[in-house]
Amino acid sequence: MLWRRREGQPADRHARWPRGRIVINLEKALDVRAPLRDVFDACGRVERLPGLLPHVREARVVAEDHHHWVIDEPTNGTIEWDTVVTRFGTNQVLAWETPPGSVVRHTGRLVFRSNEDGSTRLRVDVSYVLPPGPFGERVASLVGSQELEDALRRWRSRIEG
Repeated sequence: MLWRRREGQPADRHARWPRGRIVINLEKALDVRAPLRDVFDACGRVERLPGLLPHVREARVVAEDHHHWVIDEPTNGTIEWDTVVTRFGTNQVLAWETPPGSVVRHTGRLVFRSNEDGSTRLRVDVSYVLPPGPFGERVASLVGSQELEDALRRWRSRIEG
């Protein structure tokens, strides 16, 4: 279960934008031994992510299409941002992005497909533009790390029951 770089991305998975911002583009596909509806429902429950994903302190629903995230920062502080759902197709696709002016610019898309054996193929595409400094460096170091892989295994095992 490894993350793949998108075409054109540097070998170290990180690119630099002006003023030191870090750009990360990732895609991943995984099979989950659960029906499509169960996988789709689990992906929409962001409030269950704290304690499962590394350094996510809080993820909460603010409105039906608006979520608020609080992430631990390496300097014992936190960093916060909001995401807005941009596309929602029940049991098909879920996409989101941060509003303009966010400290972390982030877009993502989950695409769901039923496999012939009743399992679900989940494709994840995410992109981050992180601020320079310790927080950006810490998040960048987590991408593709064993810690993140372990979190994804825990998430999948919860769904598979």
